[in-house]
Amino acid sequence: MLSMAGKNIFGTLLPCSIILTFVLPVLEESPLLQLREKKTFNHLATKSPYTRRPISKFIDLKLWTASTVPNTYVPFHIDALYRHGTRFPSKSKLQAWWSTLTKLRSFDRKHKLKKSFMLWKRHFPHHRNYTLHKTGWNELTAHAEKVFKIAPKALCDVMNWKGSLLVMTSPKLRVLASANAFITKLQCLLEVCQRNTITNKTCGKYKKRKILKDANDDRNGTVYYGKIPVSINAQLLRTFDNCSKYSNAVENNKTADFEHKKFLNSQVFQRTIAAVSYYFEKPITAPDVISLYQLCTFESALFEQYNICDLFTIESLQVMEYAADLKHYYKTGYGYDINFQLSCRLLQDIILRLDIALRKSETERNSSVVLRFGHAETLIPLLCFLNFYKDGIPLTADSFQLHRHMRLFRTGTFSPFAGSVMFLLYHSISEAHLPVKLAVISNDHLIKMPIANNCYFCDYNIVREYLYSLLAKFNCKQICHI
Repeated sequence: MLSMAGKNIFGTLLPCSIILTFVLPVLEESPLLQLREKKTFNHLATKSPYTRRPISKFIDLKLWTASTVPNTYVPFHIDALYRHGTRFPSKSKLQAWWSTLTKLRSFDRKHKLKKSFMLWKRHFPHHRNYTLHKTGWNELTAHAEKVFKIAPKALCDVMNWKGSLLVMTSPKLRVLASANAFITKLQCLLEVCQRNTITNKTCGKYKKRKILKDANDDRNGTVYYGKIPVSINAQLLRTFDNCSKYSNAVENNKTADFEHKKFLNSQVFQRTIAAVSYYFEKPITAPDVISLYQLCTFESALFEQYNICDLFTIESLQVMEYAADLKHYYKTGYGYDINFQLSCRLLQDIILRLDIALRKSETERNSSVVLRFGHAETLIPLLCFLNFYKDGIPLTADSFQLHRHMRLFRTGTFSPFAGSVMFLLYHSISEAHLPVKLAVISNDHLIKMPIANNCYFCDYNIVREYLYSLLAKFNCKQICHI
């Protein structure tokens, strides 16, 4: 056990009173006394599995179901962006974790690290590097079923070639596999359009070969899933990889994450280090704690295992989640304008297709569907461009206490694995004179547009003016030019 006097992580002698402030909260909030699963999944940030993600309490959301859509409203255009589903970590990341586990294993009093070693040896052959996990596959098939259930006519139209279907994806394997899962399930549901039932109950089920058969991560052009062509479009869906201005200003700028680094050196984070150190009965470092938290996020998301997560109190998990959110705030979110400006061309493309669908709806009733598959770095900037999940006071290293329990920019709520944002155009089948309505769906919830009447189903012409006012501030073609 730690004695009543000891040293901190810098080797400086600590007085008894400080050691007690570190140790006593750990004793009072022992993770073993907590509801492990629920409380762990609440604090995984962008590594939250879709079905276990936290729901924001500070935004006026309404669950998107058939019953929350007015009876006379029928969707005729859907444009959806999906983040890839739950995935395996990278090989390099696991090697870094392995180093931390090896370093700490001799201090592992309750063999939690030993269980982690066994877990990854059993479930992570290196060819699964960055690939989609079974959970991720199922997240995307569930999305397909959800959209089909609420908008069956639109999906049946496009799957029967009566309307238009456009599918585009990032070139990364985990994203291609996510698109494959969604499209595979849609093709299964085509039977419902034709026969009102699915005869093959195993259709669309996860199969390892669908994810692991192709080792090429840099394809371009077009691939086919069944009869459906899928366009690979890195320019729209991995813009951050193709923008020299962003690379210079943020990605490769060592000062861009100043607030994140400052938080890691804050007193709040040092208390978390001390709390985790208590388990090992020895001081550990900030990188050790970060590695253990990352292990916690992936082990709970992929395997529903909580041995590593048990090292963290709820307060410690809140601190680690905030650190992860702070990193995204300045890398993909509101921290720098260039972050969300990366979505300029993507939003242009979305509006263009909304306009085309509106014009076509005046002469024909066939539906159109656009499906896009990308990354957290695709989804977060777009949501920020639209001014969603924006706090009145920016997140900083010093604002943890202010934002700890009350913040909008909480990535687990809006960019979990398989997170999404959808744009739907509706017309009224009984009152043709009514204007076409636009609804925005964030992770299966209707979200109000930040315009004058603050609506769920808004007059598209009014929303269109708002969207164009956002775009008018920038020259999308010039954003990435230095």
